[in-house]
Amino acid sequence: MGVKTVQKNGYKYKVSVVTAVYNVQNYVAEMIESILHQTLGIKNIQLILVDDGSTDDSGIICDSYAKKYPGNIFVYHKENGGVSSARNYGLKHVEGKYVNFCDSDDMLKRDALEKMYSFLEKNNEYVDVVSIPMRFIGEKKGEHPLNYKFNETRIIDLQKDYDCIQMAVNSAMIKRECMLSFDESLSFSEDSRLINEILLGKMRYGVIANTFYGYRKRDTGDSLLDICRSRPIYYNVAVKKFAQAIIQVSKNIVGYIPKFIQYICLYNLYWRFKAYPLVQSGVLNDKEIEDYTNNIKDVLGCIESEVIMNSRILDSYKCAVIKLNNPNEYKLSYSEDGNQLRQIVGDCTFCNIGLYPAFFEFIHFDNSHMQLEGYVRGFLPSDTFKLYFAFDNDSERYYADLHERNNKCDYFLGEVITYATQFTAAVPINDRGSSKLGLYLDYNGKSVRYENIRFAKFFPLSEKLQNSYFYKNRILFKWHNNEININKDVSKIRLIKCEVRLLLELISSGDRYVRRGAIIRALYHVLKLFKRKQIWIIGDRPGRADDNGEALFEFLCTMVKNPNISVFFMLNKDSNDFSRVSKIGKVIDFHSIKYKMLALLCDVFAFSQGDDWTFNSFDYLIYIYKDIMYSQRFVFLQHGIIKDDLSRWLNRYNKNIDIFVVSTQKEYESVLECDYGYTGKQVKLTGLPRYDYLYDDSNNKNVITIMPTWRQYLVGNYDLQNDTRVVLNKFDKTAYCLMYKSLFNNSRLFEALKNNGYEIQLMLHPAMPRECITYFEIGNEVKVLDLSTRYRDIYAMSKMVITDYSSAVFDFAYLKKPILYYQADKDEFFSGKHIYEKGYFDYEKDGFGEVAYDVEKLVDFIIEYINNGCILKEKYLKRINNTFYYHDKNNCARVYEQLLRLN
Repeated sequence: MGVKTVQKNGYKYKVSVVTAVYNVQNYVAEMIESILHQTLGIKNIQLILVDDGSTDDSGIICDSYAKKYPGNIFVYHKENGGVSSARNYGLKHVEGKYVNFCDSDDMLKRDALEKMYSFLEKNNEYVDVVSIPMRFIGEKKGEHPLNYKFNETRIIDLQKDYDCIQMAVNSAMIKRECMLSFDESLSFSEDSRLINEILLGKMRYGVIANTFYGYRKRDTGDSLLDICRSRPIYYNVAVKKFAQAIIQVSKNIVGYIPKFIQYICLYNLYWRFKAYPLVQSGVLNDKEIEDYTNNIKDVLGCIESEVIMNSRILDSYKCAVIKLNNPNEYKLSYSEDGNQLRQIVGDCTFCNIGLYPAFFEFIHFDNSHMQLEGYVRGFLPSDTFKLYFAFDNDSERYYADLHERNNKCDYFLGEVITYATQFTAAVPINDRGSSKLGLYLDYNGKSVRYENIRFAKFFPLSEKLQNSYFYKNRILFKWHNNEININKDVSKIRLIKCEVRLLLELISSGDRYVRRGAIIRALYHVLKLFKRKQIWIIGDRPGRADDNGEALFEFLCTMVKNPNISVFFMLNKDSNDFSRVSKIGKVIDFHSIKYKMLALLCDVFAFSQGDDWTFNSFDYLIYIYKDIMYSQRFVFLQHGIIKDDLSRWLNRYNKNIDIFVVSTQKEYESVLECDYGYTGKQVKLTGLPRYDYLYDDSNNKNVITIMPTWRQYLVGNYDLQNDTRVVLNKFDKTAYCLMYKSLFNNSRLFEALKNNGYEIQLMLHPAMPRECITYFEIGNEVKVLDLSTRYRDIYAMSKMVITDYSSAVFDFAYLKKPILYYQADKDEFFSGKHIYEKGYFDYEKDGFGEVAYDVEKLVDFIIEYINNGCILKEKYLKRINNTFYYHDKNNCARVYEQLLRLN
């Protein structure tokens, strides 16, 4: 009956799905299959796939499905024009009564189209649009932040429930007769503008609670929102064509700005005005930045206070937005009881200062004091108040030293609105048997107690567990009612009771992995009774060794053999290096239960990598074991020499490194002077362990090795299970890809290599996927080294190494052989997209060879060195001799000496 009804009204299909396809060969088949298996029936569906100039196999995959389903799947190939262009192209061919725009890397639940179609058929005269919830699939899991409106299947009246907004077309179904064209000049939020122009017609739409749209949020740096801030069109053009345009359209259609349109503008601008910096460096000039700021302010000026106050997303930004429109009505005021300090703008009261979070990050002990470190957030600058700790029923105050913590502030249009203030306070350990310690803010002589205490990842307590506790120096620490409860001289029986209560809490959890944590904790306490030696875990990457970790491990197992220390090496059992390293000493599989138990019993972790998995093998469940892991020490052996600013990643608050190995005087000074947060107590000038095992074997070999470093912004997150990453969409168009493609296809280079009997080989960085080789269009003239190839062997056989920015070539410099730098993407690399920023090292002034910024200049340098027998120039020999603090084979011994001093 349904099919006849559709045909009777002039529609060939019940639903048309229009999908823009661009370079999604890994996902598009899954999307198509989700449409083929819809309960609505493929015979009632028209799937229009518009291949928008894909350069991978996406178009071929689409064509193969069209051949199998010629009456229902239609493929159109066009030049790349963007998603709006592709959707508009597809709309020309729609023959369904209703339209959906499922994205090519997403999917629909099997009953999604049927339920949306049935809803529109039943409520045709009331609504033009129906929507379903979005759930993240792929690397990110969970619910979309706007899913709160799907509490039940219903019709939403947008004049009443104005916060129940719809921002996307992919999770909606729309009447064909109501469809508009997408604005092809709008690169951001083009679907939000279109669907809300449609919703202005009836100001109602349907929502269905019991199905979903699978939205793939790829954490690969290639999504539009991830890269948009580097494009000028993201700023003034986008604000004018979306927020300002939808306001004007509203005025034209209904004569005013409905509250749901105001809410949509607020939601859209929220991600803009909170960004810091407001505009990515180098994208706009000063006048354009001023215009951008004013454009945002103009839109915010159209939003009513009621809409702002009822926002579900703004949090601390509510005050800033209202204050923007009412600057003269802002004031601070105490509550009637004088215990809370509040922000007030006009008739609106905002969050009490005491309810802002206070984060405890570190606790340290000496004979008479404990030192507490952390930071507080709030609307007061750090120079306007004091912080102090106080025990219950004690008038003594222990004031903290304060300074600003800029990286934890919230910004509004480039200005701080929520300050972060770092505190450090020494609190005496007194003789009282039991006491409660609270944190207070002193503002103009009045005190406010913090009521929102949280514990950061290196603090041994967890607010997630009611029975969390920590025992140190015969003192028991617990927390309750936002105070730390301190008990001295606690008996073993009481300590056991604390553990039992914690285990019972874990066992009662609804999460089976949390329940398993109770077993692991209990087993830990049993095994600890039999522990007689220190346990050191050494490692490099889970999937491979051959770095400073293996070098130190070999030294410890062959040269030291300390009877009081059990040394283990962490490595996946299926790694190519597993067999080799097993001949040196005890190797343990990273994914095994045994490793997790050793990780709890461990005294020292010493790794060449700084990722969190090095000291956290429990992922999100780490909070269960924070008290156990408090006393463990993390030694960062380093993967290379730090020449750029890595403080965003390796700072003390993020990694809490106990020994930070460095190799040069400038590197040492850089780590101390930049915003890492370490002192000479942690930073040790020892040299890298792997330097002890370097050797030269290049006299009879004419080999040049190319060693690019990785690009965080071009690849996805590291998959620990598979030891892999994936490249982003449009990788073939990136500056990184193009610079190496031009090198590996340079005829002049390969002619010179052939004429002089040289070979060239490529060693990809382990973090870059092997598929890069295909994009580089590498011919048979280039030998691509397997990732299992040992770096020391690469350095030994090579007469010259070419890199872009890699610190790995410091090893080659240690051997006093020539290096070239190829930096055709210099501006992009140091734009802030990568994990670090440019530091003290200047490649022109400090590098160990010439720097080329284009391929032809690089080839000139290569040919020059070939003609001179790849002899290191005196200029660069002097730089090498002046760079390394040590130039011997005692690096492992110096690191070992520092490890012994830890305990």
